Amino acid sequence: PIREKPLSIHEGEEFIYVLEGRMRIRLGDHTDILDPGDSIFFKCSTPHHVTCDGGEPAKILAVISTGKAG
Repeated sequence: PIREKPLSIHEGEEFIYVLEGRMRIRLGDHTDILDPGDSIFFKCSTPHHVTCDGGEPAKILAVISTGKAG
């Protein structure tokens, strides 16, 4: 059985672009699979969890902005 991972919540916004492999992303009650070339943008205040899908490694570009200068 697949154990549910705890969801993260933090400040800011997040952009993820999949370079290689497949990613599974859970946003609240919704889960989606991202393939190479797919991207997603979401507010980090939405409970979320990102992991590889299918047991194979994946490579992503993730950009997180808190909106704070510094």
